[in-house]
Amino acid sequence: MGIYDTIKRELLDSKFHAGCCKRAFLSGVIRGAGSLYIKKDGFGLVIQHSSLELLDKCSYVVKSLTGTVPDCYQKEKDRRLGTKVVYELLFPEEFASKLLKDTWICPSPYEIIDGIAPEIIANECCKRSFLKGLFLASGALSLPSWNSDDHSNSNNGYHLEMSVTSESVAEDLLPLLLTFGIDAKMRMRKNIFSVYLKNAEKISDFFALIGAIQGLFELQELIAERWTSNNINRTQNCEMANFDKMAQASSKQIVAISRIIDLKGIDYLDSPLRETAHARLENPDAPLSRLSELLPDHPSKSGLNHRLKKIIQIAEQLEGENDNGN
Repeated sequence: MGIYDTIKRELLDSKFHAGCCKRAFLSGVIRGAGSLYIKKDGFGLVIQHSSLELLDKCSYVVKSLTGTVPDCYQKEKDRRLGTKVVYELLFPEEFASKLLKDTWICPSPYEIIDGIAPEIIANECCKRSFLKGLFLASGALSLPSWNSDDHSNSNNGYHLEMSVTSESVAEDLLPLLLTFGIDAKMRMRKNIFSVYLKNAEKISDFFALIGAIQGLFELQELIAERWTSNNINRTQNCEMANFDKMAQASSKQIVAISRIIDLKGIDYLDSPLRETAHARLENPDAPLSRLSELLPDHPSKSGLNHRLKKIIQIAEQLEGENDNGN
C-alpha cells in the first residue's frame, strides 16, 4: 500500500468527537465533491466520488448527526468517465436543505456562500476537520520518481493539491492554511482552482495538521531514503538518523496534542503546557533547542522534554477515560 493509500485509510478510520467537527468535515467533502441542483424549495445535493469508502464515511457521519441515511449507488456507465467507476450519495430533498444550511454551504434557500463560511471553521478542530474532508474529496499527492535525473533538490517531485470549482473557496483556503504556518499557492486550469504545496516539509506539516500521522511517518522515510540516495556521507547519515528519531518523537507529541484538542480542547492544559503545545503544532520539525527559544520562559531542554512527556501522559489518560466511557 502506497503513502497516499495509507493516508486515505488513516483519515477514513479517524473519528470525530464533536458535532461541529462532523459538520465541518461534511462541508469540506461537499466543497470538493458535491454538486447542487435546483428543486422547488431550494437546492438538492449529490456527492459523487470514485471512493465508495469516502461515501460510506459521509453516510455514517450524516447518520450520527441526524439519524438519516442517504442513498448510495453506483453511477451508470458514462462515456465521459471512461472505465472509472463513480458512486453517488443522494440526499432526500427535504433533508438536503437542512444539511446544506448546517454545513454553511447554503444558509437559506437558493443562497450559496461562494467562499468558506467563517462559522464552519470557527474552532481549530473544525479547521482541521474541514481540511480533512476536502483532502479526501479532492486531494491529490505526487511523490518523486526514483528514476528522476535531478536529485540535487530534496523537495523536487513532491506535490500535493486540493481542487475546487469555486475561486472564492480556493482563495479562502490560502489564509486558512497560513493560520497553521503552511504557505500554499493557487492556480487555475480548465475552470478548476487548485491550492497546492510543492515542498516536502510543507506537505509533512499538512499531514500532521489533518492527523495523517502514519502517512507522515512514511513520507519522512521516503525523504530519508531520497537523501541517502544522493550520496550522503557518513556524518550526514548520522544526522539523518537523529532527524528520524526527532521526527518520530515530534509526531508522537503532535498526535497527543491533537487527541487532547479533540477530547477536551487546548484550554484543558495549563498555561506552560498550552504554550508548549501551540509551539510544537506550529513547528513540528523544530528541535528542542529551537522550540525552547520560541517559548516565553525559554525552558531548558530537560524541562521542555518533561512538558512534552506530560502532554503525552495526559493524552493517554484521556484516551483511556474515553475508551472506558464507550
